[in-house]
Amino acid sequence: MGLPPVWAPTGRRAQVAQGTASGGSEVSHPLVERLEHKLRLRIDFADKLNGLGLWLLDHCAFAAYVDCVEAGLGKEADAVVSKLKLQGVAR
Repeated sequence: MGLPPVWAPTGRRAQVAQGTASGGSEVSHPLVERLEHKLRLRIDFADKLNGLGLWLLDHCAFAAYVDCVEAGLGKEADAVVSKLKLQGVAR
C-alpha cells in the first residue's frame, strides 16, 4: 500500500517531467525530446536508409512536432527545429 506506483517516473525521467534536468540539452519536456531524437535519427541514418525508411522517419518527426504543438509546446518545438537547422541536422 505504501509503495510508489510502478509507472511513476524516476531518475532522469522524473527530472525531465519536473523540468529540473540539467545537462547539455536545453530540452525540457519529453515530447520535445522525442522530436529532437527523431530529427537527429533522420540525419544520422539518411545515408543508410532507403526512400521508405526516410519517409517513415519524416512522418515520425512530423507526428512528434504535432504532439508538441497540441501540448502547447509549439515554441519549444520550433526552437528545436531551428537549432537543428542551424547545425545542419534538419532540412
